[in-house]
Amino acid sequence: MKIFSMHRFGIFILILLLSCGPENPAEDDVYRAMNDLTNKDCQSAIDTLSQYSSERTNILVMETLAAGYACRGDYNTPDFVSIDAPNIGDPLVLGGFTRFTNASSMDAPDNDGYTDMYTAIQTLLFAGGIPLNKDPTVGRRESAMSSSQAAKINSFLAYILMDAMGRYLYYYGNSSSIGVKGSGTQVPPNPCIVNYTNIKFRNSVEGYDDIKKYLKGVKPGSCKDIAGSGGMFGHPQLGDDTVGFNTERMCQGVVILNNFYEVIPSILATIPGSPPINDIMTAIETAMQNLEDALPLGSSLNNILNLDNCYQEYENDSDSLQIYFTLIYETLFL
Repeated sequence: MKIFSMHRFGIFILILLLSCGPENPAEDDVYRAMNDLTNKDCQSAIDTLSQYSSERTNILVMETLAAGYACRGDYNTPDFVSIDAPNIGDPLVLGGFTRFTNASSMDAPDNDGYTDMYTAIQTLLFAGGIPLNKDPTVGRRESAMSSSQAAKINSFLAYILMDAMGRYLYYYGNSSSIGVKGSGTQVPPNPCIVNYTNIKFRNSVEGYDDIKKYLKGVKPGSCKDIAGSGGMFGHPQLGDDTVGFNTERMCQGVVILNNFYEVIPSILATIPGSPPINDIMTAIETAMQNLEDALPLGSSLNNILNLDNCYQEYENDSDSLQIYFTLIYETLFL
């Protein structure tokens, strides 16, 4: 897959960026952290650079610190490229992500590896000093750093977002080893990702005007219906209408996919794409258009890239989150 050919660098490429030698203590510590990462000592790299975690304008520090967290999360770019990337799009649309090496390690919402990957993502998203209350768009990233720095950050982000999405969907989607939703080992088994209530769409989607009719009539894979007094079983760790939906965990899923959708076009603009990635982006685009039609007027859930903003805006709006998961994840992960 040509899209991945430029990103076989790993930590040794970062070392080349400092060929002129350290000019301040932070750069000296970056050298130490890179050496730690070369030796697979992820924790030492994190310990060395964590004191600079608030210095978000130091792009090299942020990139190396993110690499430390990704390393501790068992992520490795060369392995991702050679072992995991061939699974992208098999099965379409997002099922192949759940076949990634690290996906099956996700066994709880606070799984250490997943938490480290999410920390790496958050570190990269706001590198360059992008305000923490703003959406970390590609445009803001390009304004905050050089084009070459932005390209490296976007490329690294694309990979770790895919890795994190694979873990997220494997766990909450109860994926099988071959990437089929609702066919995994979750007890009791959940055929849906979320315990849906029957929410009306603002505008009909493919001829259906609510969640129940859509799930029953379109292509939700194992999540075919929410008929019955108890509804269909979603993953218990995402909550339900009775105990309350877990907004933060649902927003994690929103932010992972939305940032993936935001970042990938900037990669494809400079690197020859692969048919699976192009097919995935086309499918997401169609799903996003349907989502925009279905969400309440004025909702930004289809564009939001900031986890804190998502939580604050949708803490009391589980209807919009349910519509998002219906039209995005249930539709794209079958």
